[in-house]
Amino acid sequence: ATTGDGSGKSWADATTDLQGAINASDVSQVFVAIGTYNVSSSSFVMKEGIAIYGGFDPANGISTLANKRIMPRSGNRGSILNGNGQRPVIWNFNNNLTAAAVLDGFTITGGQALNNTSSGGIYNRNASPTLRNLLITANSATNGGGMYNENASPGLFSVAIVNNSATNQGGGMFNSGGTPVLTNVTIAGNGASTGKALYCVSGNPVLNNSIVFGDINGDYTASYSLIENSLNTNNHNLNGSGIMPAHIFVNPGSENYALVTGAAALDQGSDALYGTPAMATDIAGFTRLYGSAVDMGAYEYHQVVASGDGTIYVRTSGMGN
Repeated sequence: ATTGDGSGKSWADATTDLQGAINASDVSQVFVAIGTYNVSSSSFVMKEGIAIYGGFDPANGISTLANKRIMPRSGNRGSILNGNGQRPVIWNFNNNLTAAAVLDGFTITGGQALNNTSSGGIYNRNASPTLRNLLITANSATNGGGMYNENASPGLFSVAIVNNSATNQGGGMFNSGGTPVLTNVTIAGNGASTGKALYCVSGNPVLNNSIVFGDINGDYTASYSLIENSLNTNNHNLNGSGIMPAHIFVNPGSENYALVTGAAALDQGSDALYGTPAMATDIAGFTRLYGSAVDMGAYEYHQVVASGDGTIYVRTSGMGN
């Protein structure tokens, strides 16, 4: 807080101590304004029963969940949790989280596994939180650059795991035990020796309405998904043979993983698997059900439309305010 008392009881008295807010007694929700929050001597740790929401801009009237928050997207990262290349960003180690622990509306970046081991972005061991509206990017580890799950079954909704790296296995995600469920998730642009997108030692990740570029090593189940080079069209999956990132995304080289006009993933998801898309938004904060059915991946396509005077507006960042 710049002028308040730092107690965290209101935006006027907001605290700068994110972990302290999460750990406070009698807390059920933590609202986090846009800006960058760096790890300290420890990673950020989620807490059972606590929902942590990012993307608020109280100076401009975005102060409650009823407002349209500033969500992570191309050109605007919103609320950023940064590992500063020092340690993993989120560290959920044996804290027995359930779906009641929620992280929603953040960019997770700059994470680096300690001593070149596992997980750069998010580490879940015996922890199964809800992870929603997250951009997980530019994190690195030996295994599980973007996310590492051990005996964990987190639920991921509208999450982009892009441009992370692992020197060994699982550039996007490493899984050992458990059943993570990935719904409307985009995994692309990640690097690893094996399993650039996903490396599964054991367990069975479930991919629903998702887009995956990069190899998958190990078992998984997919429905209504597009997986690079996969010929399996069971469960309404698309044939991924010959489809390149440039056929699907606006500009993956510049980390814009919004869907391009005419992408095969448009209107190809399952509304039933997503839940209630008409009442929900995508990772960028835009209405989820725009066409005849929910799109695959973290971003919903919205057609370019001219204004009343016939003008269309273009800028480098795009994707709304």
